[in-house]
Amino acid sequence: MLPIRCLTKCDIEEDENSQIEVILGGDQRPPCGVKPLLMAPKVKLSSGHEMPILGFGTNKLKGYQCSTAVHYAVETGFRHFDTAYYYENEKEVGEALRTQIKMGNISRENIFLTTKLWNTHHEPNEVRRICQKQLESLGLLISTYI
Repeated sequence: MLPIRCLTKCDIEEDENSQIEVILGGDQRPPCGVKPLLMAPKVKLSSGHEMPILGFGTNKLKGYQCSTAVHYAVETGFRHFDTAYYYENEKEVGEALRTQIKMGNISRENIFLTTKLWNTHHEPNEVRRICQKQLESLGLLISTYI
């Protein structure tokens, strides 16, 4: 596993209004007297869900390189992942995330995943089929609004 950098209390000013989240992976606790790595703030969407404002982009990542990058991203604290049908890597992104879930490093509820419907699939009769294909490629149960 990739080691997680911890910040001491004097590295960060405390702000009671901050929405910054502590991420260590699994149920790990920070070493005594050390403040853990802090994640990007979240924004509340109109759906009520919260989305980390910093996401890990997977454009141009393929195969083993993609899987490895997603594993390291999870281990360094990323919880928002961005992919697209056009990137042709949704399977690798999904497999890496499922592996991290099985390892106990993250839970599905802590992952915010975005993907895009490519321009060639905007015909009304194509949208549902392509979205379903993307969900199958990712292999993750995702709420959809279609």
